[in-house]
Amino acid sequence: MLRTLVLGKLGVSGHEITVKEALSRFDKHVSGETALDADLRSPVYSTAVKHGSQQYFDKVMKVCTSYQLLLVTCELDYMYPAVSHRQCDNFLLSPVLFIKA
Repeated sequence: MLRTLVLGKLGVSGHEITVKEALSRFDKHVSGETALDADLRSPVYSTAVKHGSQQYFDKVMKVCTSYQLLLVTCELDYMYPAVSHRQCDNFLLSPVLFIKA
């Protein structure tokens, strides 16, 4: 629990080493090279959305369930309202919300 909280805060706030590691782990997870521990998904996904390119955002949209996307979006909206407007708009219009809700 504490690991998730600390890594989430460091990643979303822009800690360079944490961001680099989160993006690396996300890439490996998406490619199927390694599995991502369940407790690391939220901080890794949040960091990828906050600091990654549009491609990272698109990949997060594909690999997340609607519940996971909602958590990531709400977390970013609470901490960084200006950043998350694009994510909120895309999430709310996403068919993922209706398929897996």
